Amino acid sequence: MFKKRKKKEKIIKRKDVKIKKRRSSVKSRKKSNIMLIILIWALYLLTVFYVMFYTNLLLIEDVQISAATEIEEEQIKAIFKKEISGKNLFYIKKENLLVVNKDDLKNKIINLPTIKEVTVKKKFPNKLKIKVINYDTLIVMCEYEKKTGNCSVVDIETGKIHQENVDLTSDFITKNDVLYIILQNELSFEEVIITPKILEQVMYFYKNITYNIDTTISNEYHAKTIGMHNFYLLTNDGWELRVDFTQNMEEVLLRLRQIFNHTDIGKDRNDLLFIDTRYGEKLVYKLKSFESEKKGNLES
Repeated sequence: MFKKRKKKEKIIKRKDVKIKKRRSSVKSRKKSNIMLIILIWALYLLTVFYVMFYTNLLLIEDVQISAATEIEEEQIKAIFKKEISGKNLFYIKKENLLVVNKDDLKNKIINLPTIKEVTVKKKFPNKLKIKVINYDTLIVMCEYEKKTGNCSVVDIETGKIHQENVDLTSDFITKNDVLYIILQNELSFEEVIITPKILEQVMYFYKNITYNIDTTISNEYHAKTIGMHNFYLLTNDGWELRVDFTQNMEEVLLRLRQIFNHTDIGKDRNDLLFIDTRYGEKLVYKLKSFESEKKGNLES
């Protein structure tokens, strides 16, 4: 009645056979070449590193110091010798030009009391150049009188306090040329104490007065108020010189030179009490022998 169904024949699938690709001899060669190049560069860099840091090629042999005094030069060499002695953590000699820290050396040198600025330059393969700028003249302002703990250094460029409460017995003061300005009131550390324009005139006067009137002025200038321009100076001859530093000091010095060279004032300075230069072309003076009389006027 019924026909038997024919069994389906199972179809056996063939497994995929992976065929291994043969390595390219060209690619293998390229990889080997790259590894060789890397190895050569590594050896080259190691050699360069060794030559630069572990041989004598870059050891400093010449230290050139310019614009320094003989004493300063000896002090700088002593500082440099101390800085380069020994080796660092990597056993590299500290005298190696690449290892020397310019900033550290500069900070050590600038601590010398007579040095204001320092520049340090490296010159390959084995030279170091050090140039210094010395303090010209320090302006030190004191309250009421010159004494330790009551005086401050003034910045010539700004007229403001640069360093407070300086020790007048320190090397910073004793080893530099100092001009003291004595005020009759307290210093203000935030304000301009004296304008840079007046300070410029003060410095010009200070450096040239001795050559113009052939007398020495004390390095203490007295003034009554902050921001002032009227000063009272004492000469080594014992007489007082009164100056208004808003005037042109070149002209004031010229008038003083003419008076001392062409009048009897210059012949007997011991008789002088004071000369007042604050009235323009007129120089007002007073003599001891006429102390009770009126002051005299000198036309320049």
